[in-house]
Amino acid sequence: KGKAHDKGAQGLDCVHEMNTINHYVGMFPIATGAPVEKPLAKFFFAFFATMMLAFAVVQKKLRLVVLGAGFAATAAWMVVDQYVLGHLAAHVEEYMREAGTFFKEPERIKAWGDNVTLITHIVIAGLIAVMAVVVAGVAKIRGFQLLLALVPALLPVYFVVTYAGWLWFFGHNLHPWGAFTVKPFMPTVFGEGKVAQFSTYSYPYWGYALLLLLFAALLVLLPLAVQWWPGALLALFDAFYRVGALVFGGGHVMLPLLQAVVVPPGWVSADTFLAGYGATQAVPGPLFTFAAFLGAAMAPWPGGWLGALVCLGAIFLPSFLLVVGALPFWERLRRNAHAQAALSGVNAAVVGLLLAALVHPVGTSAILSAADAGLALLAFVALVFWRVPPWAVVLASGVGGAILAHMA
Repeated sequence: KGKAHDKGAQGLDCVHEMNTINHYVGMFPIATGAPVEKPLAKFFFAFFATMMLAFAVVQKKLRLVVLGAGFAATAAWMVVDQYVLGHLAAHVEEYMREAGTFFKEPERIKAWGDNVTLITHIVIAGLIAVMAVVVAGVAKIRGFQLLLALVPALLPVYFVVTYAGWLWFFGHNLHPWGAFTVKPFMPTVFGEGKVAQFSTYSYPYWGYALLLLLFAALLVLLPLAVQWWPGALLALFDAFYRVGALVFGGGHVMLPLLQAVVVPPGWVSADTFLAGYGATQAVPGPLFTFAAFLGAAMAPWPGGWLGALVCLGAIFLPSFLLVVGALPFWERLRRNAHAQAALSGVNAAVVGLLLAALVHPVGTSAILSAADAGLALLAFVALVFWRVPPWAVVLASGVGGAILAHMA
């Protein structure tokens, strides 16, 4: 404001400017990035769209028809486009031409082109094989339809992975003929990389924002999906995702939430719930792994290893989406006075929730007699005042509880 601006000035060619920097530091033209993903992206989107459309269909037979027709059309389109029309060969030729713009090394560039051709063949065959697996899974395995929504929903994660992978490739293939070369050069997907006097930012903000949007969408849509398409696997995923999304301040806060979702429906008995909680406390690792025990111990289907995987993945997924999605905005967020005040209030509430969890379900279910209360008090004194290692307190309390149960 208040400064003179030349509004008639010609804008810079972003691609030209970036390629100038790439040439300077020994990198290759930006057009050589993602040589497999770019030409095949439209087929992946068609694959995901078919899965989401099939997920919206309630009747199993009609869902299989949608999957079969959509996948067949996508596979035919992909084969005709890449092989019959020759787009794959043309793309590889253009890729090799771009790769040789700065540094003329025909043998090395031809090897890269051959790699692009081979990997594209593998990806096309793999995608067709996955289509067959999805159709067979929906036809034969109950609850498999959950993947029809989950796999496309993780699209931002695939974006971050491939983005980071190509940054790594470019950073570790700097050409020695560049005017200025730093090895190894790795602009990370989570921060700022320095190349000479240039700063390279690699924050795909909209990709991270999609992760936050996915977190909120799953929290809202999963309960609706359970109402529309009742099923044990979907209900299980919804319950544990909701617990993972609403927990703040540590694993112990989730105990009342977990008990409310698994004990009243009869998925797990109250005794099994407390036994699993005690076993989880006795071993190293985060308390969230308690979800795997509950999934494996469930009496109704799925139970076993499938139930453990579903529960464990569902309860950790919200934190993964939140942490990765908020990462680019974290520095500004933690300096915000309103955010700090809100976190202080939440932390105070967490203390109350921890005390409530101690009283119920732990206290009301584990301390049933004066002897139990005495053992708990002794363990507290040993841990807080005598500074006995936690593992020793847990081991001694387990032995003491077994002796009391034998004497009763």
